[in-house]
Amino acid sequence: MNKLLTLIILVAISCLLAGLYGILHDQLTYTISPEYYTKFKFYQFGLMDLGSEAIFPNPRIEVAAVGLRATWWMGIPIGAVLGLVGLIHRDWRTMLKVTLKAFLITVLIAFATGLIGLAYGHIYLASKPRAEFANWYLPDNLVDFASFIQVGSMHNFSYLGGLNGLIGGLVYTIVQWRTETNKNRREDNKDLCNSRPVNILIMRLTNVIIMFVTMGSQQCYAQRSYDSILSVRLAEIKGQQAFDNGIVLYDEDSGYGSTFPLWDEAMAFYQDDMVVFKGRTYRALQDSKGKRPSTSPQLWQLDKEPMPYLFLRDTARIEDLRSLLKSNHPYIRTYALGALAYRKAGGLFQVVVDNLKDTTRMMQMTSDFGYEVCPADLMLEYTIKEFNNAQKDTLKKLILTKYTHLNVLEEILIFHKPVLEDYSLIKSMVRNGLKDKFGLIALSAYCKPEDIEFIRTGFELDRFNVHYGGYKVFFKAIENFPDKAFKQDLIACASREMQGDIWIDEYYVRALASYKDQECLAVLKELSKKENGVRMENLATIYRSLRRHYSPLYDSLIKEIKNEIAEKDLLESRLNYIEESPWNYE
Repeated sequence: MNKLLTLIILVAISCLLAGLYGILHDQLTYTISPEYYTKFKFYQFGLMDLGSEAIFPNPRIEVAAVGLRATWWMGIPIGAVLGLVGLIHRDWRTMLKVTLKAFLITVLIAFATGLIGLAYGHIYLASKPRAEFANWYLPDNLVDFASFIQVGSMHNFSYLGGLNGLIGGLVYTIVQWRTETNKNRREDNKDLCNSRPVNILIMRLTNVIIMFVTMGSQQCYAQRSYDSILSVRLAEIKGQQAFDNGIVLYDEDSGYGSTFPLWDEAMAFYQDDMVVFKGRTYRALQDSKGKRPSTSPQLWQLDKEPMPYLFLRDTARIEDLRSLLKSNHPYIRTYALGALAYRKAGGLFQVVVDNLKDTTRMMQMTSDFGYEVCPADLMLEYTIKEFNNAQKDTLKKLILTKYTHLNVLEEILIFHKPVLEDYSLIKSMVRNGLKDKFGLIALSAYCKPEDIEFIRTGFELDRFNVHYGGYKVFFKAIENFPDKAFKQDLIACASREMQGDIWIDEYYVRALASYKDQECLAVLKELSKKENGVRMENLATIYRSLRRHYSPLYDSLIKEIKNEIAEKDLLESRLNYIEESPWNYE
């Protein structure tokens, strides 16, 4: 009974010593690198939620709190293991005295190992380029990089030191027991012989405990490191001013959608040039060629770290990503779904459906182009190609009838199929001015004479409202419904297409070709004679339109264009990316 009570007391003392060690340890490391706490640890332990640097009136109090919370729990396994092994001693007094000394040895070894980590960080790690610390959390506003790395190294080594110290304490305990046993062998030989089987059993049990504690400590540290990085990355996402859509849509080879060029060892770069390398953006400090930004700090300055989304995409566990889909923060939800879509995870259809009702508006940036969207707009962008037609039909119906706040409604209307039961809904949208030109395109698919006056209003759209994705998509409404009532208005637009050194709009040409008469053919011939720097591309656009709405009337012009274009692949190439929309299906 006395030994059992001693064991409980030892575990409690071990927790107190571990907490005290953490407090003193972190006071030392705070002295070396305050930024390790103000820009990392204070956020990791929830002492501050927002901002880029946590400033407190007396930060050493918060440092002590961090140290205590980080280490007190280590006293439980250390105290339990050393206390259990201490049961091999003859009495509780010896057990208490030896185990307390074992605690001291554990602390000294842990501290010495931490100092080795500090030296390793100072001598070796701090001199490495920042780019080699992809698995570390490095704040964007970090000033003293070397001290931050040194302290981080010391913290990592200190956890290993706790394990080494435990082993050292066990060795000391067993050596003391063997010394005690040999000393008393002659005077208590009988008792020793009787207790030997029990002692052997305890030693074997101790070996098993050491093995599990070692494995558990490694797993625990790995989990804490992962959880820490995940927590920090999520905090970074919450602090973003705009949602970075390019990082989700593009890969490293395309610079994640950055407008800056990728670094190339064959290219010469000049002072203040900006480049993208391994997901990071660098600024040239001076002229150079062939010098990697990640290993040439004297030539390149890191301007922007990789987006926190990349941690979700490449490292976060699937179960954590699925949990993040329930986050209240729209950026976190959307990035999590983007990461799951990247990994081809299943079960995302219902997630998208559940998010259709979210009316939150957020600014998204794709390269240097931004506009407001809802979370479901981006979620659909990441997943729609994986859905079958039946699932797309379900989504279209929901968006048309209930969730008209979504931007994707515009693309759905462009490729709307004339289902009779939807006619009144589309007509109502047009009457209410909802989605202007897109509603007109959807309405035109029904080819009803009573809608002509509605559709004709599209000719009154200004040059900004008539466009979508760089194309004058309103003319798709005329292509759908080439009524004679629109023809003169359509021909009158030819003068705009003849102006300047620009591409002829594909939807305009297709609308002309859909009439299949001499009057519109004459306009097409006039457009084919337009001389400018993109003449071949314009001829190819006219050629594809004539083939799309073929009539024998067009044979002569088709032949002329084929004879003039040397690059035959240009004739069949599809330059209009809008037509490749996943919503354009039969």
